[in-house]
Order: sequence, then C-alpha cells, then structure tokens
Amino acid sequence: MSSIGRPSTSPPAITSTAGCGSLPPHSSTIASPYAPALKAYIDRTLASFGNAQSAADAVAPIIEAPTAAQPPFRLQTSAWARDFAGTKLADADGSAVQNLMATWVGLS
Repeated sequence: MSSIGRPSTSPPAITSTAGCGSLPPHSSTIASPYAPALKAYIDRTLASFGNAQSAADAVAPIIEAPTAAQPPFRLQTSAWARDFAGTKLADADGSAVQNLMATWVGLS
C-alpha cells in the first residue's frame, strides 16, 4: 500500500466520450528526419486506443482492491498493462523496455 493507503494503479488506454480520443492528422511527407518515427508512434497509439479498455472495466479492479484480503501494492487493470509492467519491473538496465518501445517508433 502507498503511504496514503491506496494501491498504485496502471490502467492501459481507456475509451472515453470526452472528445479526446483522436490525434491530429499526420503525414509521412513531413519534412523531418523524425517523420517516420512520429508516424509509427501515432499509428501505434491510434491502434492502441482502438483496442482500449472501457472505463467500467478499468475501474472495477480499482474499486475491489481496497476490500481485498490482501490488496495489491501495484494494480494493473488489464492483461496488456500487466504484461508491460512485468517487462518494466524485470528490466534492471532498461534495455528490454527500450527495445520494446523502439518497435513503437518503427526502429525494429
């Protein structure tokens, strides 16, 4: 438990009706050496939000945690978040996360 008595949560992308579910249009013709990485990252982000967890699915384990017999210190609300947190927590030198994120910007 954290110092204020709540577990640390790690939700994934969550769907919303707040009007924030889109990114500005992009183009691979942007005149920049970073254009391919930006396009790959935006494409991946848009795909992630296309498979986003609903707010109800994300909040359910958070609501249950305080009443659990042994509340988790870290709480991921989806399989994707558990897998990513597992990679981060087992990655002492940061190379696994760096390699994973390189795929997000088209570097591998």
